[in-house]
Amino acid sequence: METKKIMSEEETISKLDKLNKIAEISESEEFIVDNKIIFTYENVQYRLHLPSYGEKKSACDFRNKLQIQMLKARDENGQLVYSTEVGLRKLYKEQGIDIEDIEKAIKTAQNDLKTALLRLGSALEDEAQKLAIESYKKDAIKMKEDIEKLSIKKSGLLECSIENQVITETFYFLAAILTEKKDGENWVKAWKDYEEYKKEEEGIVNKTAYYVSLLTNITLGM
Repeated sequence: METKKIMSEEETISKLDKLNKIAEISESEEFIVDNKIIFTYENVQYRLHLPSYGEKKSACDFRNKLQIQMLKARDENGQLVYSTEVGLRKLYKEQGIDIEDIEKAIKTAQNDLKTALLRLGSALEDEAQKLAIESYKKDAIKMKEDIEKLSIKKSGLLECSIENQVITETFYFLAAILTEKKDGENWVKAWKDYEEYKKEEEGIVNKTAYYVSLLTNITLGM
């Protein structure tokens, strides 16, 4: 009897990644080269780089200051203006919406997707299952779409939490200080500071913030 090789965790992850591409499921079409993202917007070439220690420190200070401001903010009646994620979860649960159930559903769907991709991988290597490949692909894509819908639902419910708003604003802050633009043969800072960046056209603001989310970890190791 032939003994099947048990794949290591690294091999499994690698295979799942390849199968994602086969099933035309990808997390991002962007590429990070030499720790930089270079792109063109409105005929201007931009690039973002990984933050230096000083830039990380600036982002950390910005994040902490903003979070404290939002935690303390009150309206004219003395009521808190913003809510933490814990507070929102509790409020939604009181209204019959359990975010933990959504998270469990996402986890289950992710496990199902891994199983589907491995099944697809087996079919690709087995001539006898050739006719089933398209069906397996469709199943995998459908599962990925279901995960995205659940994730969007969860994100929408928690979007207004202090934590999420602080993360979003920190991405914008980082985009302002990490982005350079091509000026002739040289790269120069795209914006003088965060205040100038906030006055910029919405398209480039959202695009650079998105790229920062790909390039950095919001915790920044701090």
